[in-house]
Amino acid sequence: MADKRPAGSDASPEGRIEWILRREGMLVAPAVGASMRPMLRDRRDTVTIRALGAGGTGPDVGDVILYRAGGRYVLHRIVGRWPDGTWRVRGDNTLVDESVPVERVLGTLVEWNRGPRRIVCRQSAWYRRYWRFWLAFWPLRRVLMRTWRTARHAGGTLLRWKHG
Repeated sequence: MADKRPAGSDASPEGRIEWILRREGMLVAPAVGASMRPMLRDRRDTVTIRALGAGGTGPDVGDVILYRAGGRYVLHRIVGRWPDGTWRVRGDNTLVDESVPVERVLGTLVEWNRGPRRIVCRQSAWYRRYWRFWLAFWPLRRVLMRTWRTARHAGGTLLRWKHG
């Protein structure tokens, strides 16, 4: 059977993820990066992404989407829509919202594995509580994250004063 991969797909991961999603309708890969902590752990959890249009419903607020940003692939949570109709997304461990046009969305996170534990996004009551809590407490988390980062950049001065 002939392999119909796009030219150059063997040389780099660029385009390979999109090819797999188009061909298989699903992608299973390790989570890489810290922007979705504490939900996804860097190189320790495995994610399953369903391609858009490959069964199921389209993404909605609370869903984690895979999209392409320049030459990299990003998994972030949908937190709303901008007035121009683009998705408003944010990593669980980030402070800034991003704008993602619908046409850049490649797929939606449907489940992930944490060791032997399998979490199915649309079926897990724990997961629904987690993301609703995470979004509801965003203003407080934002203040706490900024305070923590300021303390770290100050060489821990604030932390030493608190404990000293």
